[in-house]
Order: sequence, then structure tokens, then C-alpha cells
Amino acid sequence: TNRSVQVITSENSQTISYQEYRNLIKNKNEYDFIYDDLIHRFYKKDHPSIPSGRYEVGVAIIRYIAQSSFNCTSSEIAANIGKNPSSVRQAKQRINTNLFPDLIHSIHKAGYSFNNDVKWMVLIERV
Repeated sequence: TNRSVQVITSENSQTISYQEYRNLIKNKNEYDFIYDDLIHRFYKKDHPSIPSGRYEVGVAIIRYIAQSSFNCTSSEIAANIGKNPSSVRQAKQRINTNLFPDLIHSIHKAGYSFNNDVKWMVLIERV
């Protein structure tokens, strides 16, 4: 098909074909954390996958941080995903507590970013 996927990792960002995506996801244990927007699942290394449905705001935050080239404040994220800053802060805490420990760092006044010690990947279908 003509589908393509944006692959954003802790190292870089690129767009690949859907077939390349299918091959890439087979090697998912190379990463500590993956969010796959195509099938709405989270992957943690050596754990069963987790449906993303219970993390609607968290998914938006993960996508936004992955696509940003700078640290993002809760107010900036909230404005871009249509939520209030307290919802962003609560969702960030829920991600770090229930989904993946310390995935999102909160740098005082500089905003949120992914933890540099985590090898992460976010997969988003390009339309």
C-alpha cells in the first residue's frame, strides 16, 4: 500500500514505508519503550503489550513530546492538545507511575522531555 509511518526515536526521526514498519516492529525488544499509534499499543521491553485506550491524554503528550525538538511546558502541551495544564501534569504522572517509570522528565521551568536514559520509539502513521 501507499501507507507510510513516521518513526521517531531517541536518536532520530524518519519516514518509512508500511512494509518497513512491519519489519521494524518485529524487532521491538531493541527498545525500552515504544508507542505504536497504528495499533494503539504500548510496548515495554520483555513485557506484554498494553492497550493505549486508558491513556488518551498520555498518548497525546507522548506524541507531542516525541515530535518536539525542544522541552515543552505543560501549558504549551495543553494548548496544542486541547486540554488544561493540570490534565497534562496528571497524565504525565500517570505515565511515569503506571506505564513506564521516569519516561517523561520534568525539568524545572524548562518543561517536559523524554528521559535520555530510556531507548524509546514512537510510531505515527503519515497521512
